[in-house]
Amino acid sequence: MKLLYCPDCDDIRKLQAICRYRTYPREDPRGLSFCACGKSWGFYKSDMLNAVYGGRALPLGIDNHTLAHALSLQSTRAKEHPIAFGAFIIEDPCPTVTYEDGKK
Repeated sequence: MKLLYCPDCDDIRKLQAICRYRTYPREDPRGLSFCACGKSWGFYKSDMLNAVYGGRALPLGIDNHTLAHALSLQSTRAKEHPIAFGAFIIEDPCPTVTYEDGKK
């Protein structure tokens, strides 16, 4: 899973597909996901693997397997013991994440 972090407003947004049937608040009708201050943006390409981001955004990744495992343990663990999962900063260059200077 890919997320965008904006260092200006500390917002984190999940990426959406560029072609969608619905739009949500704070998102461009074409599918661009924007942070709260509007300085970071991005989207998934139609293959839902490759992503494009721009502005001040820093791309983040969540390891899908460790997230799924953590979610499966959620109902069996005591609430006072947090369940960890893997997350990381996506470094440039990355074959599935591309930085662009301007908005589409």
